[in-house]
Amino acid sequence: MDFNGLFNPAKEKLGRLKHDEMYGFFPALMLGGADSLQHLKKVSAVEHLIFLAQLTDLQPYSFSEQPD
Repeated sequence: MDFNGLFNPAKEKLGRLKHDEMYGFFPALMLGGADSLQHLKKVSAVEHLIFLAQLTDLQPYSFSEQPD
């Protein structure tokens, strides 16, 4: 999934991800952070996802279009 077309620019700026990393917004979007390249950092995926899960209740998300 490519949020706002930021994956390739983030890869160019921050480098390729290792198997246990992801790009994360700082501050997190739920804390008022901006969804821009300047606010992305390379982070430990597990630690960052645990942190994000503590900010709010998890919401279901579909990666594909649902038929009407």
